Amino acid sequence: MRSSVPCGGTARPEAALATIIDAFVRLDRREGEALNPGQPLVLLVDDDAAIVDAMEMLLEASGFSTQPAATAMAALAFLRLGGAPDVLVTDFRMPDMEGPELIRQARGILGRLLPAVLLTGEVTLKGGDLPGLAGCRILHKPMKPDHLVALLQQLTDPSRGA
Repeated sequence: MRSSVPCGGTARPEAALATIIDAFVRLDRREGEALNPGQPLVLLVDDDAAIVDAMEMLLEASGFSTQPAATAMAALAFLRLGGAPDVLVTDFRMPDMEGPELIRQARGILGRLLPAVLLTGEVTLKGGDLPGLAGCRILHKPMKPDHLVALLQQLTDPSRGA
């Protein structure tokens, strides 16, 4: 099976290769290592490794499985390789792609309305400001960890009838 990850107009081939390698390394790390098997899988995307690490620890301690990605391209590669998260949590501003576009592309790859949470420091941004992103929730930074956990529990609750 061949998979192709679009590089964008100005991306260097080395950056695309690094993205693909990152996705494979993280997929390999996850095999047989699920901390919370059978629990909802959260795809975490942020270019700040410290934020991803902190969110990963918080969510795994709260009963979620996580799949971290350092770039939007790594997240898309994970999805193209068969990753099937229950929810996507992404930063709004990232160097390779903004969060709203990542959500749109992720939903296109999966062919379903993937629940999504957009993390942003833009205090004026509201849900209605995101055309084409039905059901996307916005959390403003700095956020309270319990708010993120509660929101993800709500979004991944099978009884909510999404």
